[in-house]
Amino acid sequence: MTTVHAQHCTFITQRVQCKELSCNQTTGHCIPCVVDSDCYEGAYGCFSGSCKLKPLSETFTSRTLLAPLVGFSVCAIAVLAGVGGGAILVPLFIAILQIPMSDAVGLSQATICGQSILNVILQVRRHHPDHSPPKATRPVINYEYCNLLLPIALCGTLLGSMGNKVSPDWLRVVLLITLFTYVLFRLIQRILHQRARDREAKLVAERQREDSDDVEKILEINKTVNSPLLSPEKVEEKPQHPIRWQLWTAFVFGVFFAISYVKQNVVECGSYWYIVVVAGSFVVGCSLTGFVRLHLGSLLRKIVAGEAEACVVPFKWNVLTTIVFPLICVVAGFAASMLGIGGGLVFSSLLLEAGLTPEAASATGGLATLLVAVQSAADFVLVNELRYDYGLMMFGSGVLSTLFGQFVLMREIRRRGLTYLIVLALALIMGGSMLAVTIYGIINTVQIEENNGSLGFGPLCGN
Repeated sequence: MTTVHAQHCTFITQRVQCKELSCNQTTGHCIPCVVDSDCYEGAYGCFSGSCKLKPLSETFTSRTLLAPLVGFSVCAIAVLAGVGGGAILVPLFIAILQIPMSDAVGLSQATICGQSILNVILQVRRHHPDHSPPKATRPVINYEYCNLLLPIALCGTLLGSMGNKVSPDWLRVVLLITLFTYVLFRLIQRILHQRARDREAKLVAERQREDSDDVEKILEINKTVNSPLLSPEKVEEKPQHPIRWQLWTAFVFGVFFAISYVKQNVVECGSYWYIVVVAGSFVVGCSLTGFVRLHLGSLLRKIVAGEAEACVVPFKWNVLTTIVFPLICVVAGFAASMLGIGGGLVFSSLLLEAGLTPEAASATGGLATLLVAVQSAADFVLVNELRYDYGLMMFGSGVLSTLFGQFVLMREIRRRGLTYLIVLALALIMGGSMLAVTIYGIINTVQIEENNGSLGFGPLCGN
């Protein structure tokens, strides 16, 4: 019988310490399982000596229906802010489906993929509210800034996938709470600022309505005498779909998907080439981000010289937004693969700080969230840690949540002019995430202590 000498494994923490093996509670060694009861948690069974998640058909109960319902409710609110809501989903999936945190992270990414893919399809067709016809148009998705942030964020998913294998749950909880505390503080400041701007916009709109009668009379006189007075200026529209930026986005994603495939299936875990692939991914990410920054910098110089319009670099340009923020995005990718969030919580905060409007930040954050979530979910699929039946169920829940969020909730927000509610939705998701993660962390730590479990790290490679 094969045994693996871990750091005296325990039943309640065997998923971290033994991976797919079970824990012999007498010797404290990791060994192949014999019966389903050797595996922790309840949804796991013994298959040819390995503890794996049972098929959905064998574990389906009334409790199982709660998982897609919870996913729908959380994601419908989260989609308003261009985030996934994974930090709430992970502890809820653990409690409802009785699965370890490492598997709940994979299901969270499947849900976010469903939510984000439809959200991006809808957003791709929309104009930026400040650049709609007959003005020179541009999409609401800020492809320029997204491509500045994306490469290093995808680097983070590679690190996060390794962290997901070795990290105990208490560390994930601490990292999540630390991340949320800072970002939530910044968002509260943004909510107050955006609410003041919305009120000012309403006052301006009321003044314009008061003067509308006089404007209509002037236009009628102008039409009668066939004068060019007040005739609308004709401006040639620009393409709604910037093909070059969209193709570059696809190229960057393809590069990191290939790197992830090589890391998981070509090189041996822990080998010299494994280290080269992981380290090389950061060189590639920084190079791609640097290339985009150089290109945008050349466009900025054209703007200063009067040779290009200001909208070709549609964000605040400084060291913070073009160097520091891209480096911070490694946290978004890391958090997606290790902690189960889509990365949108980090992206949306940075996008708002970079001067994007809430609608543009929501749409752009949605695209970044989709790509990071797909990359993260692909890592789980490549190592057979995401069952297709569970994944499809949660993917469908995510798709339906976007339909409700965009066509019901977002439409009502736009109709009433309550743009600040987009930022408020982000704050609510973050606040709810902090609460859910804190409760889970306390309960999980108490259970481990009561069962004399280990709070240490697990192995990166092998069982």
